[in-house]
Amino acid sequence: MVLKITGVILAAIGVLIAAFAALIYFGIGPNPFIGLFLDPPEHSARYYPRDTISYAWLTLYPQDGQFDQMMDLFERFNEIPEMEERLEDLQDDVEDESGFNFEEELGGVVKMIAWC
Repeated sequence: MVLKITGVILAAIGVLIAAFAALIYFGIGPNPFIGLFLDPPEHSARYYPRDTISYAWLTLYPQDGQFDQMMDLFERFNEIPEMEERLEDLQDDVEDESGFNFEEELGGVVKMIAWC
């Protein structure tokens, strides 16, 4: 009798492990091991909608030419014809929903970056 109970418990544990592995494999469940294999910012892209054009994160202390690469990337965005209109629409939406005013809050920072 003890052997049957132990077998049922081991089988249930095996099914749970297989289900958890399947959820991770198909991207439905969170991967607790992601920090071992990928950087967390790259993994975070899966949480954005599929029609997201791009996403970014900010390093407060850029090194190894990251600032120059970031500026090159921002310049490439200017080459996309509809990008300015989409950014203005997004800025208007954020201002309407949150009351955050980009000109007042970030105007000085943008001028400082443009000066660099």
